[in-house]
Amino acid sequence: MKERLVDGLKTASLFSLGLFFLSFPQSVSVSQIFGGFTIATAFPLFILDPESKKTWKRIQNPFLFFFGIYILLFLSSLFHTENHSPFFKKFLKQSESGDFWMLFLFPASFLVASREKNQTILKRFLFASAFILILLGCISLFSEVRIGKFVANGFKYAPGDRLQHFSGTIGPINLYLPIGMMNTHLTFGGLLGLFLPGLFVDWFQSAKKSFVFLLKTLLVLAGFIILFFNQSRSIWLGIFAVLFLLLLKGTFSIRKNPIYVSIKAKILAGILLVGLLSSAGYLFKNSWLIQRSISQIFEVHNTENQRYYIYKNTLPLIREHWLTGIGGGNYREFHWKESSKMIEKEEQLWYELYITPRGHAHNDLLHFLVTGGISAGILLILFWGKLFGFFFQNDFNSSRGIPILAIGILSLFPAGLFQCYLLDDEVVLPFFAFCGIFLGGRLSSDPRNNSIAKTNFVFETGKNLRLENPYISSNVYKFPDINSKLKKISFSNFLLCFDTFKNVFLHFQKNYKFPLKTSGTIVVPILLYWLFWIPRLNLEPLEVYNRRVRASDPALVKEVQKNILKFESYKNVTDTNSNEFSDVTSDSKNKSADITSNSKSNESADTASNFSQSIPSALTAAQASLPFQVEGCLTHHYPNPPRPRKTPFSFTIYISENSKNLPDSAKITIVSRDSFDQDQLYWAHGETDLGTIQVDLQKGTNPILIPNFLLETTPKEFPEGVFFRDFRISYSGFQENEKIELPKLYFGKICDTAIRLTR
Repeated sequence: MKERLVDGLKTASLFSLGLFFLSFPQSVSVSQIFGGFTIATAFPLFILDPESKKTWKRIQNPFLFFFGIYILLFLSSLFHTENHSPFFKKFLKQSESGDFWMLFLFPASFLVASREKNQTILKRFLFASAFILILLGCISLFSEVRIGKFVANGFKYAPGDRLQHFSGTIGPINLYLPIGMMNTHLTFGGLLGLFLPGLFVDWFQSAKKSFVFLLKTLLVLAGFIILFFNQSRSIWLGIFAVLFLLLLKGTFSIRKNPIYVSIKAKILAGILLVGLLSSAGYLFKNSWLIQRSISQIFEVHNTENQRYYIYKNTLPLIREHWLTGIGGGNYREFHWKESSKMIEKEEQLWYELYITPRGHAHNDLLHFLVTGGISAGILLILFWGKLFGFFFQNDFNSSRGIPILAIGILSLFPAGLFQCYLLDDEVVLPFFAFCGIFLGGRLSSDPRNNSIAKTNFVFETGKNLRLENPYISSNVYKFPDINSKLKKISFSNFLLCFDTFKNVFLHFQKNYKFPLKTSGTIVVPILLYWLFWIPRLNLEPLEVYNRRVRASDPALVKEVQKNILKFESYKNVTDTNSNEFSDVTSDSKNKSADITSNSKSNESADTASNFSQSIPSALTAAQASLPFQVEGCLTHHYPNPPRPRKTPFSFTIYISENSKNLPDSAKITIVSRDSFDQDQLYWAHGETDLGTIQVDLQKGTNPILIPNFLLETTPKEFPEGVFFRDFRISYSGFQENEKIELPKLYFGKICDTAIRLTR
């Protein structure tokens, strides 16, 4: 009876895990059902089946490392709670530990994958899952509607559903950001990161002349194309890091995997490569989203999707709570307290910090450090150390098991330095399943691949010397002299100990590089991460803040953004050019001095120099005459609940005294725009034109005062009832066929250059 129950549980756990692999690219809810069923059928085997008990010993360390993180989050939350009655409700629903049950899929999938007979079946399930994921990505690339919402609504588009992000065009065909059936492109990118490295290695090591190889080629090619359009730059980095490590290990060695191709095949491959490079260049030229994603990597003065503000206000929390952390579920509250301090100093950052996502730290290691303390960070590093240590101790080959298909889990370590993939339930559940496949599949085929098992194997080999050593054979005991026999036995024991010690020494001499490689693989990405972010985090918030600009021409958007001034460090220059502007700004010079002193003095001098210089633009007169809309300021003041603004809006247009081809007038339309978080509500801002003014421009300062369009309302909470006052500007009077010079814009603290606001 017990044997039948055990066999039934083994079969049920295998197929429930397979159904989980088929379902997670399509539905999070359905995959969680199959994941839970896999856990329910696999864990009893650790008690009922003696073989499974041995398997548990091999998986318990990495499992307990991650489980320890959840325990620390719980204890830290308990430490910071003031009222214990709603504690468990908040902890389970809002904290990072709400999905802790998903971790149990790790040992469950390890157990299923550790059985040799399950390898082939699981491999087929994995390929089918990858095919479904990439196919859905291809469909979403050309779909204006979000497939997940479309299917959930009964294959209908419901009014109000958020559409896909437009990416670019290929001729008459519109392209969109591929997300499959997921909610965000980062989630879909994380799933691609789990699959693509393993698929690529499996493709490289497959037999080259077969129909299956052709199918694998198409699957891998489609997967990387979808990854390119998905624009998850963190996953780009993660996949590149894994492939680079595999290259260093010799996985892509031509000697190990010789490729015999004809001249005709080489020509076709060359044509295909040229075609791919040309297509990539064309797509880059015609996709503004791809251009923005790549250009932001090299820009210092940008918010990087609010990551600057996320990290800037997370580091003080780590410094203050480095030992115990702030507890699970408390990150949003603690981070907002730090953000409020920043808003108190610079009120124009209110909306920017309000829409900054603060559900997590957008860095797995940073988030567990701030919520669970230093111990949680150490446990996370030890967990990754187990995975990378296993990677370096094994020579992966797709023909000997399935772990190579799950090697993409390693991509989430470098990728997780820029995004919290381990807090996304749509990613972390398959991640834990892949961890079990990665460790379980290989260990089941050769126990000597495990470092502990290798050491035991060395000692067992030494013990077996008794069977081979003539000094300790049965013939030794035939000597009648007892003293001689004892000498022989002592000498044989000495040889046994010497040989055992020599084997152990040679083993560690051969494998001492593994810990160094493992630690290096973990430390180097962390160092590179901080080298990337330290120069950015040393900037002042206003240096990073960019007002949003919209126009029909992307070149005009960039040019306008470059000509929006953020500081008043140029006041000495403007004093010599215009006494009027000097009088207007006199009230704020003391305030701006604080900003200038915080930013570096040489940076202030550079700003002043750039302000006074006449810098020709690459735009044509026709481009510069197009209308563009600049983000203005809010109708209400901080704090929350908001206070209505009483002072009229104003800003300044400055034209350099050295300008040659300058506009003589500007048409300014005041636009009312909503201020809610579009990403959170999945809804676009509504806009209304309130009025238009026409102003003549001259060299020097041109103060623009907007006398009307204030609101006397007193909303209960931001952003309800609070609106932006944006400015749609179009210049006229540029001379044709000459280099134009775009005027500079300055909005003061909060659109108050003409009449200064005091708090």
